Amino acid sequence: MYKILIIDDDPAIIRLIKNSLSNESYELHTRNSVEDINLCDFMGFDLILLDMVMPNSGIDICKMIRNEIKIPIIFISAKSCEDNIIDCITSGGDDFIAKPFSVKELKARVKMHLRREERYSKKKTSLRVNDRFIELSDLKVVINDSSFFLTKKEYNIIKLLSDNSNRVFSSEEIYDCVYPLSTDTQIRSISEYIYQIRKKFKPFGLDPIFTVWGGGYCWKK
Repeated sequence: MYKILIIDDDPAIIRLIKNSLSNESYELHTRNSVEDINLCDFMGFDLILLDMVMPNSGIDICKMIRNEIKIPIIFISAKSCEDNIIDCITSGGDDFIAKPFSVKELKARVKMHLRREERYSKKKTSLRVNDRFIELSDLKVVINDSSFFLTKKEYNIIKLLSDNSNRVFSSEEIYDCVYPLSTDTQIRSISEYIYQIRKKFKPFGLDPIFTVWGGGYCWKK
């Protein structure tokens, strides 16, 4: 049984989420605030639904736990402007649901991320970057004796580009692959994910993604 942690300071939203997911055989845990960050409080779950705006910012919470907590984190917020969505992405979030949301959308996104989590745990891939081989497994990139983790969106972009290394993808094409469901997230967010991927590879002297004039991207073999 999947365990899901719901964090929101609005009791009505917590009730809505619990009622929406109650028939899915999930084990649901709720919190209406997070005063002190204790990693143990976030461990043992399969997915976190996190309100963006609380007395203790959901974005700050995500930043503080992301290096150790690798499960999907889905932000939920009424503030769905582009800058807020980008803040959620750069803090380590995997997805964004705008309030008010439909029950069908919430259930579909939760199921989607849980299915992907199962698939990622079974995958292990060797990739070539600038004539060097790296290992991609369980959302983790291993380079020699060092490693770092990816968010789901970063992983999806890397897989899309590296599996089709002879092809240039536009931002719109990447967007359609990364966001298979209708969403308020802006296409511009793709450039933010590309930036985060490059930032994680930079300490190793690697730059795996080539920008093509006009808004396209391809994998550097």
